[in-house]
This record gives sequence, C-alpha cells and structure tokens, in this order.
Amino acid sequence: MRLKNMSKTFSTILFLILLTFFSTNAFAQTATGTIEGTVTDKNGAVIPGATVTIELSNNSAGFKKIVTTNENGYFVFTEIPSGNYEIYASAKGFDLLVKYVVVSSNTTTTNFTLS
Repeated sequence: MRLKNMSKTFSTILFLILLTFFSTNAFAQTATGTIEGTVTDKNGAVIPGATVTIELSNNSAGFKKIVTTNENGYFVFTEIPSGNYEIYASAKGFDLLVKYVVVSSNTTTTNFTLS
C-alpha cells in the first residue's frame, strides 16, 4: 500500500514539473509580426531590385535584415520580433528613404515612394 502511494506521489510531482516546464516555454515565446510593402518612384512605377533594410531603432540587439524587391517592387519581412524599427529603402539613381514603424503580432504595410 505504501509503495502504491509513493508511486502516485511521484507521478503527481513529475506531472507538475513537466506542466511547469512546458507552460513556461509557451509563455517565453515573443510575438512576431510581418512587414510588407511596395517600392515605387514618384510617378508610381514599381522599382524592382530595390534594397530594403530593417533594423531596431536603437540597434542595441544588432537586429538587421536586408531584402530585395521582386519584379513587382514588393518586399516582405517575416517573423520580426515586436518593437520599434527603422526601415530604409534605396535603389540606384534614387535617394535613400527612411521610415519608422512599430511591429506587433500582425502584418504592417509600409510603402516607399523614392525620388
């Protein structure tokens, strides 16, 4: 009888430890978002091959991603941790343009018009 109670107690303790471990990991995940947009010129023509860079506003964590627009001038950044960011768009023959965005757990559209 005593052995049966010890086994039950051990099972309960093990269950609680595993429950704590898995629930802590679930809450430790950070929210991520997506930023997408299109790069065009001042006449509205898309700019394929433009470089778009995103980095944390204070860049304390060293977070930085760079993408190139596709043939439709479209770009997308996925799985961006929540926070304040600077996004730079540039292309040969155009001035660099900077925008500031706040990323949360949704999709943010940020378009650029280069001149």
